[in-house]
Amino acid sequence: MCRKALKKMIAKFEETEELGELKRREWKRLSNESAEEVALVVVERVSVSQYSSTSARTLSRDLSLPWSRVRNILRSTVKWYPYKIQVVQTLNADPDKRIQFCRMFLARIAVYNSWP
Repeated sequence: MCRKALKKMIAKFEETEELGELKRREWKRLSNESAEEVALVVVERVSVSQYSSTSARTLSRDLSLPWSRVRNILRSTVKWYPYKIQVVQTLNADPDKRIQFCRMFLARIAVYNSWP
């Protein structure tokens, strides 16, 4: 054990008169007020926004809350899950084939109720 750690342990013993661990800091619980505030701001932003969306980082900046807390409020309390839509695959320009397939599919469903 180094000298600094020993001095720290002696100081802790003189302060608390026991060698056990000190109480640890507890996590702050998410308050209902902050959850309601975040939900109201999200609804307000979406109604005003041209794209009907907002980002958690922008909300955290405007509300002066940590980004992780805003994200946790959105996910756990309000039950909104942020996601980002990505274009993965483009459709070919063959609408006639797709329309023909859809009509055939609907006809089979009409004839065979249990198909597919």
